[in-house]
Amino acid sequence: MAIAREIKPDAVYSCQQQWDCKAATYLARKLDVPQIIHLHYIIGPWLHQPILDRLKTCEHVITVSDFIRDMVLEHGVAADRATSVINTMSVPALRSPSEREATRRAFGVPDGAPLIGIVARLDPSKGQADTLHAFVEVLKLAPEARLLIVGSEMSGNPGYTDELKSLSSSLGLDNRAVFLGRRDDVPRIMGALDVFVHPTRLDPCPLSVLEASAAGVPVVAYAEGGANEMVATGVTGLLTEPGNVTQLAQSLLHLVRNPAEARSMGASGRERVGKLFQPGDAGLAFTNLVTRVASEPVRR
Repeated sequence: MAIAREIKPDAVYSCQQQWDCKAATYLARKLDVPQIIHLHYIIGPWLHQPILDRLKTCEHVITVSDFIRDMVLEHGVAADRATSVINTMSVPALRSPSEREATRRAFGVPDGAPLIGIVARLDPSKGQADTLHAFVEVLKLAPEARLLIVGSEMSGNPGYTDELKSLSSSLGLDNRAVFLGRRDDVPRIMGALDVFVHPTRLDPCPLSVLEASAAGVPVVAYAEGGANEMVATGVTGLLTEPGNVTQLAQSLLHLVRNPAEARSMGASGRERVGKLFQPGDAGLAFTNLVTRVASEPVRR
């Protein structure tokens, strides 16, 4: 508080995490300045009641997607106090063909085999189990295909890695699906994929989808949550009915069996990220919003 009084901020900003937001609320009220909360999660009890209440009374809520903004409005926040500043992704240089092939060989992918990948923490909501079941169907008509599963379990889900590996084995995927665990070279892996799959439920703003599109990889995802804003279905990838594993398999198989169309979608996705999801544009929108909120009276 002593430091805050010395700085004399025009506004106090934090994410929705419990103690961050509580500290920000305390400072904003003591200093009598506007408070801005940046919401990255879906609305629910995991936010804790004081935060759920403060979303309704703070000066402004920034959301990471229109999907989350809609939830905020349903929660009771006035429309003029909620603004989407959608997450962004820089567009990297494309991986060279030689680097792409070297990466695929390192993971045991045969020459010319279609490679599907999923990158997410290992969690029931992230869709790895649905992906494994869908991949079984893909292999019936594309037996040369391979699947890379990137990610590790969180502390709240101990043993889920073993559960997924057991499922993979029971489905007969031991030599087709590879669990890579947590990786520090995800951009390199993205550049080696032919299709990216993201069957996550209610994802606020899936950065991995943007990362895949930026790498020129077509995306297959459930038509739910922020993915609806990330993927232009039929243009940059394919959206399927949430929870429909049969549709998920059909979409994956379509892209696997139509590589020219898949490459075209990947190129369109890369172009779309470069136009709509650039950090500079979001930074300007964020700056203008914070400047405006800081100049307005504090809500009583």
